[in-house]
Amino acid sequence: GMWQHHGDARGFVGRVDGISVPVDINACYRDYPEIIRANLLNGWTHEDTPDASEGEMLSVSTAELTDLRDSLSVVLSRITKMLKVT
Repeated sequence: GMWQHHGDARGFVGRVDGISVPVDINACYRDYPEIIRANLLNGWTHEDTPDASEGEMLSVSTAELTDLRDSLSVVLSRITKMLKVT
């Protein structure tokens, strides 16, 4: 299954940028995403397939990456402005 180790447990200290205290660590020993898909849980159907199988490499052009970066920058800027208003 799955084990959750407390962030203060010796040898199991997790760290996340932006969080100043130790965080819990979750360790899965079974492939739950595959189990969920295989058993058609959480809305999966036989027609659904993941975007890329494990180990498969996807190619994305530099132009596409640049467009994605620029779009993300615009969205993050708008969110920052919204948060400052409230």
